[in-house]
Amino acid sequence: MLIESIAEYGLAAGILLVLAFVIKWILTQQTSIIKQAKEERDCWKHTMDTLRESIVKDSQIHVESQKNIKEAHKFERKEHKQMLSSLKEVCEFLKSLNGKKRKQKSTG
Repeated sequence: MLIESIAEYGLAAGILLVLAFVIKWILTQQTSIIKQAKEERDCWKHTMDTLRESIVKDSQIHVESQKNIKEAHKFERKEHKQMLSSLKEVCEFLKSLNGKKRKQKSTG
């Protein structure tokens, strides 16, 4: 075909025919590359969406955990204050008993 066109139309026609085949091949390769790039983009987008969802879930879990920890610490502080006030009462009571015993020993 190439030789026939060169013989019939000259060298320029043969070169144009070769260029047409090269351009067609380049376009098919470009289409293939674009299709492959689209598939890679879709896969990458899916991966990034999955990562984003995972990060959001982890952040929500972290926030809930921090709230629970703060509540637990409030409760512990409240318990500690109650224990301190109870210990103060016990200390005052023991001091008063100790003072009564000393007075009884000194008078008795």
